Amino acid sequence: MGGEITGQFLGWVLEEISCYPENHEAKELRRILTQPHFMALLQAHDVVAHEVYSDEALRVTPPPTSPYLNGDSPESTNGDMDLENVTRVRLVQFQKNTDEPMGITLKMNDSNHCIVARIMHGGMIHRQ
Repeated sequence: MGGEITGQFLGWVLEEISCYPENHEAKELRRILTQPHFMALLQAHDVVAHEVYSDEALRVTPPPTSPYLNGDSPESTNGDMDLENVTRVRLVQFQKNTDEPMGITLKMNDSNHCIVARIMHGGMIHRQ
């Protein structure tokens, strides 16, 4: 989904600026767009975009509990909303490029939520 579009767009930009081989700004833009850190940034963007905006993510995201925002609700005078039915999801992705263990244990609790059960002292996760 997103990665394919981003990759196509990046390819298009690189193709367009290749028409200006003597232009200093075009050379600089090509250098920036092909750096490993920038490519990693695009990959991270694509992962987040897919996790948040893909069809699968939209199916599991509940609809808003109220159409009113910022205290515009006619039944609320102080702007407070009933947050009992609001579902918050934190997306976490682990990526590592070494053979070093991360030093973290995840488990499912009784409510079927993933929780951090243990973090090894001195492990990769602990050091961050």
